[in-house]
Amino acid sequence: MKRTIAQLFRMTIARKLLLGFLSCGMLAILIALIALSNLQRLNEINNRIMKRDIPLAETANEMIDTLLAQKLYGHRSLILKSSEMEALFWKRSHEFEMLQRQIADLPDSANLSLDRLATLHKEYDHLYKTGFEEKKVFFSSAFQEHDRLMRRKQEELFQLLKGISRDARKDQNEKSLETLSIGHSAFWTISGLSIGGPLLGIIIALVITHNISRPIKQLELSTREISEAKFDQLPEVRNQDELGDLSRAFQRMAQRLKQVEEERGKIIHTLRDALAKIKRLHGMLAICASCKKIRDDKGYWNQVEAYIQEHSEAEFTHGFCPDCMKKLYGVSLDEDGNLKKE
Repeated sequence: MKRTIAQLFRMTIARKLLLGFLSCGMLAILIALIALSNLQRLNEINNRIMKRDIPLAETANEMIDTLLAQKLYGHRSLILKSSEMEALFWKRSHEFEMLQRQIADLPDSANLSLDRLATLHKEYDHLYKTGFEEKKVFFSSAFQEHDRLMRRKQEELFQLLKGISRDARKDQNEKSLETLSIGHSAFWTISGLSIGGPLLGIIIALVITHNISRPIKQLELSTREISEAKFDQLPEVRNQDELGDLSRAFQRMAQRLKQVEEERGKIIHTLRDALAKIKRLHGMLAICASCKKIRDDKGYWNQVEAYIQEHSEAEFTHGFCPDCMKKLYGVSLDEDGNLKKE
């Protein structure tokens, strides 16, 4: 988990945003797939009910009705010795066989006892056919025995058809309950995803936003600190994305500005020391026309060399110029201050 979060923080901002959009998109696709899957299952179940269970139950009931009609016409034919009733009996027999073929065409009809049904019906028809041919007296014991065999065979057919109809109705009810269960399950699943999905999207958005906004605030603070010439202990962004690169660039820039500021301070300090040592003479100086003394700001008269030495960095050494040397001592000097040879 920690490794996954660390990898998330190393992603670029574009990939983080793409991850958020993909998460929402995948969630929407998941909801659609679940809904489509459940709809497909419901469609299959309903299709089976419509194409097998309902037709099977209805056809089985029709076969029971046809068998009852066949029984009625058969008894009337045996009692009345009527060829018309016999014809109606065989007509109903053909209808029974047609209904049996309809059941055989239904899906999953192999699980039904159709062979048993066909055999019983043939035996049932054969008993009536024998009765039609022998034309036994209605009140005779032989007729009564033959009638009991027909009733027994008829009862077996009824039970088999009722079982088929009952199983079809039961299967239909089970599938209806299954569709209800699938509907409830799909509803709660989709509802949960519909509620949880936005919540998850909000959480992902908050995480991504926090991962982006927090470094931006730290960079803003770093900018403020640098503008105030505070280059030490700048906020550090640990992200491995563009904001992290920008933060590290800020760190390098702050160190460079710190060096420049330190060098500037040293230069200013040196210049201030130099300026402190520089003394300049400026303005108008009051100098005596006779003795050449200079008056200072306090009104005192000072020798020229003493005044200049006090107000500048100059120092004096005394000597004689060529004119004064000749005037005072009668000695001539050359331009280099050496005695001339006469």
